[in-house]
Amino acid sequence: MGLLKFTKDYTSSDDGAKLTGTELGVLQADIAAVINGGLSNANVASDAAIVESKVSFDTASGHNHNGSNSRTISSGAFRGFIQGAELEWVATDQVKATSGVMDIAGTLYTRTSYSTTLDLDTNTDWVEGISQRGTSKWAYVYAYNSSGSLWDIKLWLYPPQYADTGTDDSSVKIYRQDSSVWYRCLGAIRLNATGSGNITKFFQSGDMVTCDEISDHKVLTNGAQTSFTSFDCSTAVPAISILCGFYVNTGASLTFYFATTATAATIGGNSNQSTSIAQCDTVMLTAAQACYYKVSGSTIDVWVKYFKLNIR
Repeated sequence: MGLLKFTKDYTSSDDGAKLTGTELGVLQADIAAVINGGLSNANVASDAAIVESKVSFDTASGHNHNGSNSRTISSGAFRGFIQGAELEWVATDQVKATSGVMDIAGTLYTRTSYSTTLDLDTNTDWVEGISQRGTSKWAYVYAYNSSGSLWDIKLWLYPPQYADTGTDDSSVKIYRQDSSVWYRCLGAIRLNATGSGNITKFFQSGDMVTCDEISDHKVLTNGAQTSFTSFDCSTAVPAISILCGFYVNTGASLTFYFATTATAATIGGNSNQSTSIAQCDTVMLTAAQACYYKVSGSTIDVWVKYFKLNIR
């Protein structure tokens, strides 16, 4: 119903006046509407403070917090929450993400099916608005608010720069901003030296990424240093990771070690290897994706077999 109406505005000068038939009819209709359930939002004051116990929501047809008929759910204390949304290799020029839910800029967004399949050559699939495809470099995959409560993904040439949607860079960096849009990093893909830069095949489970084509992830050839010397792993480990696992080709019986610094205690390594291939424990890299090694007895070749993402 609307607001109560009278045919005129009464004042003290109308003392003793009688209501007209029209006025009585209006009052009758309004009273009947209220009694018969016709009370509308216009009849409730904004400060009415109706207690929650007097409000009932239908569990079947009631509204969802999905951004269409109500606000989406605030992630509140669940800052950084993410479940699912793992990257999948589709083809040498395509990648997609699985379904999942995550916090983006303080709001939970969901997806119950695969994301859009991104193509390296499609300009609109890049945040930059133009394809950044090229050889021997990393590209990062980001989720963003696509429509209300739904997230989708885009490619970006740069790694995340903030831990939250402000200027905090003291914790795990998961966000990057373009104009007023916040993007959350889901992972990275390596564009190898083949053709125009093909996506090296990989498999992701949670925060672990296995390199399917190990030949694209060689980081050391004929290493022969007998004291701890650094070698670069950034061609095989993205900026969002500092933990990885090595495959080592010894070719002979020898002793080798890996460390995070030239003076640190050994954190990974094998001694007296008689097989040609050895898999080492997970090794922590420097912030610049470098590692230190030393060897005695022969030389070693090293590949990265897997790495752990530091964005979840």
